[in-house]
Amino acid sequence: MLLCGGLTLVLSPFAWVISGRALREIDASPDRYSGREKASAARIMGIIGTALLVLGVIALVAILALVVAVAPTGSDNGPTPVHVRVHHRGVSS
Repeated sequence: MLLCGGLTLVLSPFAWVISGRALREIDASPDRYSGREKASAARIMGIIGTALLVLGVIALVAILALVVAVAPTGSDNGPTPVHVRVHHRGVSS
């Protein structure tokens, strides 16, 4: 799962930046460089991946905050245990 979503989403901002630079270079010298459509598609995918990364981080922070809010405190260890006394009667012979 890390390779499918986590690692690729972490790299999305880099794709956004690098493709933006490539688009600027293509626009500055259109006779020298080609592939504007591919660079534009890479930029769009970088933007989408970055947005998903931000949403994932927000969801992770919300889940951690929920776990901390619901977790019992140190002084509350659950219900008080009931002590049962067992009387043993010795058998005499």
